[in-house]
Amino acid sequence: MPISVSVFDNVMKEMITTCSPDDVLDIGPGAGKYGKILQSIDAERASPMRKICVEIDDERVIQRYQLHSIYDKVINEDAANLPKKYPTLTGDVVIAGDMIEHLTKSEGVDLIEYLQYRFKHIFLVIPVDWVSLEYADHQHEAHISIWRPEDIARFSGSYCVQRLIDDGHKFILASINSITLSPRDHFVVRDKIANTDRQLLYEEGIEFGFLNR
Repeated sequence: MPISVSVFDNVMKEMITTCSPDDVLDIGPGAGKYGKILQSIDAERASPMRKICVEIDDERVIQRYQLHSIYDKVINEDAANLPKKYPTLTGDVVIAGDMIEHLTKSEGVDLIEYLQYRFKHIFLVIPVDWVSLEYADHQHEAHISIWRPEDIARFSGSYCVQRLIDDGHKFILASINSITLSPRDHFVVRDKIANTDRQLLYEEGIEFGFLNR
């Protein structure tokens, strides 16, 4: 469904604030949760971010959730088509929350590699092994690929943590850096508590920031 759970919401807001981006792309915004988080960040800034989203479903999502009132630009497009149809799309930060699992694995890999050429930082939130078929009249809600931390590790400049939340589901929070950034400018997200046997919830035990600043 176009509404996602709140795991990592506070961390995501702090991560974006730390990066202080001018341009942010939200892929698969659903009801606009991250767009509203961006608006709340804007309220504390001298100048607002340029907020763009890519959403595949016009009538059931873009219109129903009035995304044009949340984002500065709304692109009605399948995210899998971005590499071929939008070669000049660039910016500072990309958010893909509860989205990449709706693409095939090959489409997801192609999308991330495309974004690594064009954006400084990619932030992903991904449910792990969460079976989802379809939801009401939202035909694009099925999960069709499986992502685990080792899948994120294949990308240069990637850092991630996995969390088990209190309903038994696991989520990945990942940052992937542009291939054009030197390692000293990498944004990292990782465990502060290593080799633990506790089930850490939400943002507990996570640190993030620039690698050497």
